[in-house]
Amino acid sequence: MKRIFAKSLSMFLSCSIGLLSTPAFSIATASESPTGSSVVENSIITAPYNIPVAPEGAMTVEDLPNCFSIAQQVLQRYYQAANCLTDADFSQFIVDENLSQYVETKLAIEQYPVEQLNMGIHNYQSDFQLLDWKTTSEDALLLDIGVRLTFSYANDTSKSGKGESVQLLFTKQNGNYRIVDWCANNLVDLECRGSADTQATALSAQSSSNHVLDRLEQHWEYVQTYIDGLLDGTNPELAGGASFSATTQGYSVSAVPSDTVLTAAKASVQSLDRFDMGYYAIENCDKVNPARGSAEAPDYYDFSKIAGNYDCTNFASHVLLSGGACMYKTSSSGTGWYYNGMGKGRSYSWSGVPYLYSFLVGNSTKGPFGTALAFSYPTMQNIPYYLGDIIQVAPANSSTFGHTVVVSSMYVSNPVVDPKICSRTSSTSYNKDIRFSHSPYAATNRQKRVVRLDGYYA
Repeated sequence: MKRIFAKSLSMFLSCSIGLLSTPAFSIATASESPTGSSVVENSIITAPYNIPVAPEGAMTVEDLPNCFSIAQQVLQRYYQAANCLTDADFSQFIVDENLSQYVETKLAIEQYPVEQLNMGIHNYQSDFQLLDWKTTSEDALLLDIGVRLTFSYANDTSKSGKGESVQLLFTKQNGNYRIVDWCANNLVDLECRGSADTQATALSAQSSSNHVLDRLEQHWEYVQTYIDGLLDGTNPELAGGASFSATTQGYSVSAVPSDTVLTAAKASVQSLDRFDMGYYAIENCDKVNPARGSAEAPDYYDFSKIAGNYDCTNFASHVLLSGGACMYKTSSSGTGWYYNGMGKGRSYSWSGVPYLYSFLVGNSTKGPFGTALAFSYPTMQNIPYYLGDIIQVAPANSSTFGHTVVVSSMYVSNPVVDPKICSRTSSTSYNKDIRFSHSPYAATNRQKRVVRLDGYYA
């Protein structure tokens, strides 16, 4: 099994490339795009750990400041290593062999596409917030920490980002603070360790550890195979003959069809404003209180606040509204596409992954509609989907689609075009204009599908 550790940042210094042929889409440069931003300094941590002394006695609220201080330092180094390929050593705080292997493998999974596809992440910054904490019956302190990352890709001044929450379980051992478990609310942890309620204890027993570590190692192999296939052209999601270059560094564009006016049999068919959709997605995916997609909708409600639910498809529906789509209100939640407010009625298609897909590809009456496509990476000569279109992803080794993301821009790495996506699981778990190949969905064991939006019926 390969392990990817620290690499020099100097590997990222190379020149931008130009368009080698006429693109099949209209583009806006970074300076013209509403997502453009000024360059900021990297927040790279190089200083040694500042380790507080653990006072004697049981873990109490008095230990919270010390544990949070350690947590920030550890997480700074972890996410910096994952995205900027720097060194990270957690041995001062993690002494359990199983947990050490788990964290090391997770880090390798995150580093692999960044290094192999030469993503050149810069303008990197991180922020950590204590969301919650509690003492446990095992004389431990459990911290729930919100992680927010911002960065740019090579030759790209637009800001991308990721967010997730992380649980760290602290104890005292021989006068020192130790991290005895570490799990996040991201896709990999959920699939390897189960629901959020069981993650914090999943590595406490040897039988659980072996099962979790085996699943993580398997996922690591799927990621390697997927990324290697992008480089050598064997990935089935690539167009024939195309591949990513390990040395080419691209740039972001806002891609829309060259002809945005649809020729339709019905005069009631209207075009969606894809630029507005991309702008809305980027501006709102990480907000605690996102704006509503249009005045037709009530105030935005985060569906992750409902037990057992996530916000991804509700967010995508608001993106559709932001592009000008109108609701299709019916008397039955099993038909149409609408949201009247919590407790006031909504269609299954508004917030349900398979229902939104079925509505969009089957709608011929009112509201947005589109064409079902298999997922593939576009090329400069063949752009099957664009800014604002929908991608859905299935869990690992499943054919049941469970997550919805929105194409927010495109990253051109000639000849391949890497779609950049926005998604929102909750206010603390999101992807903000990140490259698809840099997402947790880039693995061979995940099915994917696309809805290319063709407009909406007024």
